[in-house]
Amino acid sequence: MDETLVFRPINDDHAIESIKFSVMFTTALSPNAIVAIDQSHEKWRDSLPARTPLEVEIDVGGREVKLPGLVFSFMKPDGNPTWSMTVGGNKIEIECFLYSRWQRVWNSVLRILQNALSAISALKDNLLISSVELAVRDTFITQDPDYALDQLMNRCRFVPEWAFKAGRSWHSHIGWMGDFAERSRTLHNLNADVVPRESETYIKVTHYQLRNTGTDLKVQELIDSNLAQLDVMFNNLHDVNKNIMSELITKKMGQRIGLSSDHEHF
Repeated sequence: MDETLVFRPINDDHAIESIKFSVMFTTALSPNAIVAIDQSHEKWRDSLPARTPLEVEIDVGGREVKLPGLVFSFMKPDGNPTWSMTVGGNKIEIECFLYSRWQRVWNSVLRILQNALSAISALKDNLLISSVELAVRDTFITQDPDYALDQLMNRCRFVPEWAFKAGRSWHSHIGWMGDFAERSRTLHNLNADVVPRESETYIKVTHYQLRNTGTDLKVQELIDSNLAQLDVMFNNLHDVNKNIMSELITKKMGQRIGLSSDHEHF
């Protein structure tokens, strides 16, 4: 580790604390779809052995309706998950808390998602996917209570100027729309939470992207193509996230976490 760095990433070779992948359907999943998912648990039991039922609240015509859902997870001895998949409402979310490298993690997500979508598509409900989400949380830690923020972040459009004079504790949240295709748009939210914990300060940067598919995607056609369109979309969101982090994070820290090298950890 470069001793001149006041900040360190939460992991040895990258800063990603968690990453979440979501697919959003045009309608809520039926109770029968949840049953079908439950009955297909064996297909992803090796990755997500624990199973927990839950209730999901969704808005239907201004009225809150509770629907059944499920969480599948792999738990650490301390009770925290390393991986989880939540199915319910109008979405499937897969979250990884043990990030290694993009392609390795995304391949695991693809396999689990392919099996989950196959389970519910067998019901012939003509499910459609209208949007996808990618949320990446990077965490940086310092033991200097009087740290200079410009040792971690560049003065750029993603962080307000006042944050560089705010002292140890501050918060920032911004959002914008990005256009990447004629019929689809991406909503971005970039959230910075600064959490003092005794002798350490944690700066957590969460970049959330919600991408409309433009044309609703038929689940069965996605399955037949091995989720080819989702593969393209999520890889594009991943590239956008890397570009934004490259602009936000200093070059020295970018090199520290592999963002600026040929050995890509993001």
